[in-house]
Amino acid sequence: MTYDVAKDFQTLIVGILGFAGVMTTLWFNSWQARMQRLAERQHERETLRAAILEELKIIHYATMQNVEAGNEGFLSEPAASAVPVYQLSDAYNSFVGRLGLLSEDEVASIMQAYLSYRAFHANLTLFGKPLGHTGAFVEIPSQKSEILIEMYQKLSPKIESAIQAIERERTA
Repeated sequence: MTYDVAKDFQTLIVGILGFAGVMTTLWFNSWQARMQRLAERQHERETLRAAILEELKIIHYATMQNVEAGNEGFLSEPAASAVPVYQLSDAYNSFVGRLGLLSEDEVASIMQAYLSYRAFHANLTLFGKPLGHTGAFVEIPSQKSEILIEMYQKLSPKIESAIQAIERERTA
């Protein structure tokens, strides 16, 4: 009797087993692809963090060097100061379309830092004049050195905040 049932329904049994095998294979392949995409996104996220973090550290270091120079009186000498207008934002400019890979806190801090950095450079031209034919530097009169130092000091905490936000996520 069991033999007759198996013989009568062998096509159905084999079809069900075959279908289950195909479905299991498809599920496993999609799971593997999903895990690979997650790993790629994590790698992109870490690369983005590393690039932006290092660039922000360089900007912060340069800003702090200028604050120190100002505090030591180098920016208030009788001659005017030449301040570069080139923005150190190559990594940010390259990866701005990928910021969505980061957390909200990171994106907010990074945007605040870089927009403040851009505004800083835009404001340089308000009280200085371009030097030379390339316009790579702005000449800031010594009478306005205190304003320049204050601008650097206001920029620094925003950059520090972005650095801290990225470092928090890297260690989390």
